[in-house]
This record gives sequence, structure tokens and C-alpha cells, in this order.
Amino acid sequence: MNKDSKIAFVSKSRYKITTSSPPRIKLSETPECADDIRHLCPTSILNNNFAVLDCLQNDKQREDADLSPQCHHLIWTFKRNLTIDNRFVTTAKHMCKKFLETQKECVPLENERGQMLSCLMDFAENATEPECRSFLKKMEAIIFSDYRLIYKFTEECKSDIDQFQCGRLDMDSEDPHSQGETIECLSKQTEKLTPQCRHEILRIAELQGDDFHLDRPLFFACREDRERFCEKVDAGEGRVYRCLMRHKMERDMSQECREKLFQRERLVVHDYKINRGLAKACRENIKIYHCRDQTSDRREIRLAQILLCLENALHKGYPVAGECQAEMLEHRQTLMENYQLTPELAAACEKDVQHFCGRRLELGGKTLHCLMDHAKPSRLDGGRISDSCRRELESLLKQSDVGEDWRVDPVLQEACQPVVDAVCSREKPGEGRVMSCLMKHFDSTHMTEDCKEKLLQIQYFVARDFKLDPALYKRCRKEAETYCHAKKEWYDKPSRMDPERGPIVLPCLYRYAYHPDKNVQLSRECLYEVRRVMRQRAVSVDLLAEIEEPCLLDLTKFCNENVEKGEEMLCLQKNLKDLSSECQKAVSNFTEEESEHLELNYPLFFSCSTILHKHCNELLAKDVDQGDLIQCLILHKNEPEMKMNPKCRISVEHFQLISLKNYKFSYKFKEACKKDVLHLCKNVKTKPEVISCLSGIVTNDTVFEKAHRVSRECRQQLKFELFEREENIKLDPVLNSACAEDQKKFCFNVRHEEAQMLECLKNHQKDLSSTCHKIIFNREKDEMIDNSIDYALISTCKPMIKKFCSDTEMTQILECLKEKRDDNGMDRTCRKIILKRMVEQHSDYRLNPRLKQACIRDIPKFCSSVITANKDATEFEGKVTGCLKQQYRKNKRLSRLCENEIVRLMRDVAQDYNLDPQLVHACSTEVQQKCADEPNIEECLKIKFQKKELENNDCRKEVARLIFEGKADIQSDPLLYRICVTDIKHFCSDIPAGHGRQLSCLLTILEGDTPSASLSEECRTMLSKRVEMFEYAAQVAPAENFEELIRQVANSPSRNYFIVVILGCLTGIFIGGLFCGRVTKRVPISMKNK
Repeated sequence: MNKDSKIAFVSKSRYKITTSSPPRIKLSETPECADDIRHLCPTSILNNNFAVLDCLQNDKQREDADLSPQCHHLIWTFKRNLTIDNRFVTTAKHMCKKFLETQKECVPLENERGQMLSCLMDFAENATEPECRSFLKKMEAIIFSDYRLIYKFTEECKSDIDQFQCGRLDMDSEDPHSQGETIECLSKQTEKLTPQCRHEILRIAELQGDDFHLDRPLFFACREDRERFCEKVDAGEGRVYRCLMRHKMERDMSQECREKLFQRERLVVHDYKINRGLAKACRENIKIYHCRDQTSDRREIRLAQILLCLENALHKGYPVAGECQAEMLEHRQTLMENYQLTPELAAACEKDVQHFCGRRLELGGKTLHCLMDHAKPSRLDGGRISDSCRRELESLLKQSDVGEDWRVDPVLQEACQPVVDAVCSREKPGEGRVMSCLMKHFDSTHMTEDCKEKLLQIQYFVARDFKLDPALYKRCRKEAETYCHAKKEWYDKPSRMDPERGPIVLPCLYRYAYHPDKNVQLSRECLYEVRRVMRQRAVSVDLLAEIEEPCLLDLTKFCNENVEKGEEMLCLQKNLKDLSSECQKAVSNFTEEESEHLELNYPLFFSCSTILHKHCNELLAKDVDQGDLIQCLILHKNEPEMKMNPKCRISVEHFQLISLKNYKFSYKFKEACKKDVLHLCKNVKTKPEVISCLSGIVTNDTVFEKAHRVSRECRQQLKFELFEREENIKLDPVLNSACAEDQKKFCFNVRHEEAQMLECLKNHQKDLSSTCHKIIFNREKDEMIDNSIDYALISTCKPMIKKFCSDTEMTQILECLKEKRDDNGMDRTCRKIILKRMVEQHSDYRLNPRLKQACIRDIPKFCSSVITANKDATEFEGKVTGCLKQQYRKNKRLSRLCENEIVRLMRDVAQDYNLDPQLVHACSTEVQQKCADEPNIEECLKIKFQKKELENNDCRKEVARLIFEGKADIQSDPLLYRICVTDIKHFCSDIPAGHGRQLSCLLTILEGDTPSASLSEECRTMLSKRVEMFEYAAQVAPAENFEELIRQVANSPSRNYFIVVILGCLTGIFIGGLFCGRVTKRVPISMKNK
């Protein structure tokens, strides 16, 4: 027998495993280990067997690496016998007396003394006696250096060890013990183990959780990493574990240590108690909130159940210890870092990961984000992850409560950290504050594309479950339960038969956000959060489930190319008519909501934020927007700030163009006129058709003074729509189409906005195509009936209206501006457009509602022939007005109102020859050649007329007519009136104006000029010149009949001369008859009688 055999025999005979108490020995004095122990351990501890064991297990790079085989077996036998030794039971009862009194289940049973150690270790965390805790800690060091020393483990896991080839289980083996490698091997197969063995593995991991020294493989794999990252961290209570976990993704972390940490994380997922830090920090909260209810039959409890239970308490506003919240945050981060920590997700998504994310596992959450990116429906042929994978992914995101704290997601934190530092540094983490801040600054200059991408991947899920938005859930939980039948708990145990309604709660809350019944409206706090979330969802069509799902094919067809991210909704709206029926309905509904609540129109709301705060701040401060903000932007669309912000202007114009597709896309117009549309315009749908229908009815009722059939609210809103239509010809599809060629021909370099195109077409009105001309004329009629819809006039003269006409109704604002056009302070640009409108009115009596109404009986009576002769013409070109002037000059009995309007028109024409279309048409060449540089063209033409320098016969007749008008009303001859105004007041103050009466008064004084009644020199000179002009005008335009001749003589300044001559002639004839007798032959009486 050789030496080794003898030692083995002695060892077996000396330390044979029995139930009796083994003899007391000192390990340092045994022949098998004496040399090894003296070589490895200091002499000061050789008399203490526990100190020797600790030295052998902790101080080498590999556990017991330098021990001889005989010493290996001796130590294992010593530790094994110690755990079942009667003296251990006696010592345990002495050291842990009070503890055992509270833990009755640990009283040793007959023939099962090994249960004592197992039971005490299970409940070691409840021990309060220092002696007991110290004793149990020493025993832990013995147990976990070899799996065969753990109670029941060898029996429960025998089949699994054999199946997964994790070692050879032989109670009598003399081989060196396995240093925990068997436990490590089985831990890697946790999901595949038998329930009994899995229970034992998790139980062991729990016991190891207090001190990482007890996890031998992890201890040796991470020794250098501990020195590098956690040198100052004391062992115990899981502190070293937590420290290593926090650094596991750093580049300096060894791969071997990272793998061991990952393996331990997988065990924690199966049983939260494996992490002693979490178990200790959250012990009281777990008990208070009954997080272990209905699991009393299972010793291990999954981490997900604990996290969901505690998160449920937090979301309901219940207190959770700060230390516990910190532990929860770390574990939520852990779940997001590696999808394989969630077995159900790893199994359900195995094929999806290979197909979409490649075979290589990317730590740090990258694989998880890859799955998120492919969770939404693809617009290409790439497909999406399976339903089972998507469900597990949603479950994981809820477990990690990803919307509550952005730090939970390492990928998001890495991508968005610079953005957070720049714009969200003041936001405290938690309650989704940082996430909300990032969404608020989604298009800011600080935002990066990488952060946008990762943020949207998270928001895709948050937007579909209102419970993942902590602020929304906190402030709207009660309303969600009351109105939307939401679940009462943030997380319900699976055993409760209450279906999940998360995806439908947010749309439901939104419907109640603006409910007309105040009794069911949301609270102010909840309304604020709902509006915030709806604004955030509008960032991308991917966040709008009600749009994305029905419009997937349409997005692929119409919006896949040349469409930037975030502009998909604009694309769908542009192609509304071509969309599928379901998508068309969804987009139409959303567009209606956008028109009511501007914040849902993200591109518009974001790009116009500065404009809104400057011009619409009062409306912005209101809790509810009902179409007011978009109208405010439209009204200020041409303000300097808006012109400097092309994105805002383009967005506003896009909305205006989209609203043409359906009148319901203009919320205020829809609400004000829906009853009128249903009653009066049933068969129309597009907004231009509805506007045309309603405005036609309003115009007819106004002109014929009938009771208005269109409601007052609708008429008011209709004015806004007509005003808006005037601003841009594109908003008037009928006019835009009819005048398309005319725009290219006459206005090719003119902008469509600010009514510039419309004004350009008016400037070329006579040259327009018949269809375009007719529509333009009708638009002018509408503007003259209601000046408030005349965009060019109102926008150009806005300051002047405020200055001169603030008390005047906007519908009649032109009349006020006409009266003030020559006042000091009148803006030149405003005066120019006022004169332009006056020219339009003088060109056709139908464009002058005041004249038309005043002469409603006179026109048919005196000018019906003119109307009949020009019935096919689009415009009368001043002919009807000229007819009425002629009747006034002829001293016809016009009605008083009509006569006053005609006199007013003549006086206006006398100040600006452009107001007389017939004069302009006849004398345009003469004016250009002879009076182009003259400030007073009318007076220039009169002078040229008197000097007989006008060659055009039509022009001479029109100037003569102008002179006659001045003769009929002296104020229609501004120069004569200005010079003689003092004389008129002095000598003719009691003579009424009109019909040449005041002029006759002056002429009478001129002819009978006496010292007591003498005109001023200037007046006498000017009056003499006018007499000559009147006489020449009579020659140019002689009387057409006897009646006109008599009138001319009666009104002539030389009428006394004519009277004397005529009387002289008659007297001569009479006297001649007296002296010369009869000229005719007498007729006999018989002939007379016959």
C-alpha cells in the first residue's frame, strides 16, 4: 500500500460520514492538509478551523487550486459532516435560540438533521441576534464552496445534472469538489429545469445574494473587476453585486465577469429575492401592498410581479420608500438592457431577432430597440415582428415602466443625453417629465436624428397605452375609470377577469376633453395632460394608431417617396380623394379635429408658436381651442413676422387649401352653418360650393331686403370665409380655374397671396376672357355689398380704418374711407385703393349698392333703354350712371335720394377724371399726349377744349358733358367753386345748390355788376372764362331736341340776350302785321261756312 492509499484509508476511517458526532480535529494538524494549509494560510489562524476554511476559499485565484487531492477530500468531508453534526444542531440552538423560537419549521426532524442548516439559511435575513447572524455567515462560507453540501440539492437536481452534463454526482467520490461549477451550469438552463431543481437553484441564488463571495464562479471571474470598479465597496447585503451591475456595460469590464453577471440577472428575473438589495429595501412595501398575495404556495416570486405591484402603488399615489424606488429603477434598467433576461420575450422573439436584428446579440438594449423599430407595420415589404413577440415586448415595456423615467432605457439615454443637457436639464427624472420635455422639443435645433428615432420607438408604445404615461395616468385615472371604463389598478393580477383597455382609453378621454355637457367634462388637470399627449402624438403618424392602421397601404402608395418624416399626415391630406375609403374616413375625422384644436396640427402649431404667442396669446391661454387659433393665424398671415417665418406661412396655407376639400374641415364654419347647409344647400359638400351657395342666398336676401334665411352665426362666419377666399386666388378654385390662362397672360409675375393676383386681374378686367370677366365682376359685386370681405381694402387700410372709421360698420367701411380720403394723415397706399374701388363703382351702377338702392325706381323709368341696349355686356361701363346724370342735367324729376347720389358722383368725378369711365375711354389718348404731366387732368382737358386743341370728337363731347355737369352743379366744377366760394356765401347763401341755381345767381350779379353788388376779381375773371366755355360747349354738343334747346337757353349765361332778341323779333312781326295787313288772301264767308 503506497503512501497516498494509506492517507486515503486513514481519511475514510477517521472521517467516515455518519450521523454520530465526528471527533474534534484541527485541519492544520491533519497529515492530509498540514503542509498545504501552512503554505497558504498565516500561522495566526491555524488553530481556528473556520478561519482556515475562509483562507482556503477566498485567498486564491482559483478555489483550493494548490491543495492536494487528499486535502480536497478531507476538507469536503469535514464540511459535510459539520452540517449534519449533532454539535452543529446544539450550537445552532444555542446561538440562534430566539430565532428558532420564531421559526418553528426549522426544528430538526428525526433522521433529517440536514434540514436544520437549510432552513436557517432560508430565513437568515430575519435573524436579529448578532451571534446568530455571525454563526450563519460562517456556515454560508462552508456550504457554498460545494454544491453537494446543500440540503436536498443533490437529490432534487440529479436528473437535471445528468441531462445537461453539468457534472457527475457521486456521494462517495474522492474527486476534488466542483467549486460551484455544477450550480453555474444548471443556472444557465433555468427555464429548462424541472420545477423541483429550479426551486433549489433559485433558493441557492437567494442565499448567495447577500455576499458575492458565496457565488464562487462569479467571485473568481470578477475579482479584478471588483478591484477596478468597486474597491471601496464593502461586501455584504448585495453591495458588491450592485456596484458590478452598474459597471457591467463599461468597456473595461471583463467579458467573463459580464457573462457571470448576466447569468445572475437571469436568476433574479425568476426570483426577486436573489437580489438582496431589492428584497431588503422593498420588504415593507411588498408586505404593505400584498405583492406576494396568491403566491404563498411558491417560494420564489418573479421580479416582474414585484415590479408591477410596486409600480401600481406608485402610480396610484401610494408611498414607496426611496431606497426601494432606487432598486426598482436599477432592475427596470437591467430588463431594458438585455431582452434575454425575459425568458418569455426571448422565446417569442427568437425568430424575429434573427430575421430583423441579425444573429449577433447586441447588449445595452440595442436588440430590444431593433424589435421596437419593427413592431410597427412596415410601409415596405420588410414586414413586422410576430404578434406573440409584440405582446411580450409590450409586457416588458410595462414591467420596466419605460414611460416613467427615461433613464430606464440605456439606448434612449445614450442617444438623448446631449439633448437633455441642452433643453431639459432642469427637469427632474420621474413621472415622465424628461420624456415629455424631449417630445416638446422634438423639432428644436438641439434635437438630434438619433434621439428622435429612439424617442419615437418608445413613444410608439406609450401612445397606445395611457398607463405608460405616468402624468396622464396620475391626473386622469378617475375620469378614465368613470367615462372610459378603464381598469381600477395600474396593474391587475392575471387571475382577475378584467380585460385590458389601455389602447382605447386615450381616444375616449379625448372625446370627453371638449364635451359640450359641462357635467361630464374632464378636470382642468386632466384636460391639460390630455392636450399635452395629443400634441405629442401629432408629431408622427406612427403615434396615431387610428390613422396608421387603416392608412398603411395608402402611406406606402402615396407617401413613401419624397416625403419627410413628420409630414405623412400632410401627404395623406393632399391625396384625400384618392385614399381608400377607411383611410379617407380616418384622415377626414382627424382633419376635422385639427381644425378645432390647432395643437393636433403639429407642423403648424410648432412652426407658428412665436406668431401665436405674439398675436393670439389671449386665445392661447384658454383651456379650450375651438377653431379660434387657426382663424387668428389666418387673419395675421401677412403680418411681417409671418412673412419672415415661411414654414408657418406655408403650413397655414396648406391648411386653408386642405379645408377646401370639405367644409367640415373648418370647425367654426361647420359649427355655425351646419344647420343652414342641411336646410339650404343639401347637395353640396366641398367648401367652395357651400360658400357659394350660402353667400348667394345672403346676397339675394340683402339686396331685396328680405328676411335672412341664413342664421346670424352662419352669416358672420361666412364673412370670414369670404374674406379668406379673397386673400389667395388658390382658395377660390372656381375663379382660379376660370382665370388660369388670364393669370399666365397678364399676371405671370404676380404673387397669389395678399389678394395681389385678384387685384391684377381687376386691373386687366376689360381684356379678360368672358368667363373670367364675369366671375371677377360677381366678386366685385359681393365686395361692394359687404366691404368687410374685401381683403385688399381691409388689409391695406387697416390703420386708416382704426384712425378715421373706428365707429363705422365694416360692411360699409368704404363709404367712410371715401369721405376721409383727402384728410390729412390719410395713407397714400390706402387712398390709392379707395380710388380704385370708386372707379369700380362708377363703372357700373350694380357695383354701387348705395346708388342702386337710391335710384331703384329712377333707373327703370329713365334708363331702361340703356339697360336693354347693353343686356349682353358684362358691364355697363358707366352708361347707366351717365344716363342718370343726363336726366339730372335735363332737370328731370329724379327722386330726391337718387338726385343726391348723382350729384355726389358728379362731384367725385370732378376731382378725379378716372372716376368717369366714359371720359377715360374717350380721352385716354388726349390725356397721354396733352395732359400727362398736369396735376389736374379735368381742368387741363377743359382748357384744351376751350382752346379747341382736342382733336378727338368723342373726347370733345365728353368734356362738353363734363362742363355741363359743372354748370348744373357748381361744386362739380372744383376750380370755379373754390375761387367763388366766398361770393356764393355772400351773395347766394339763400339759393339751394343744384340745377345751376347758384351759378345763375353769380351770373346775374356778373351781368348787373354794381358797386353795391360786385364779385371778387378772381371770381369775376374765372366766371367770364366759364361763360365762354359754356357757349363753346353748346356748339360742340348742340341741343338734340326743342326741349333741350329751351333748357340750354334758360340755363345760358346770355339768356337775357336771347330773350331780348326773341322778344324783339316777335315785336317786329307784330308791328309789321299792323301796317302791312294780311299776307294771306281773304276767304269768303260761304267757304268758311262750308
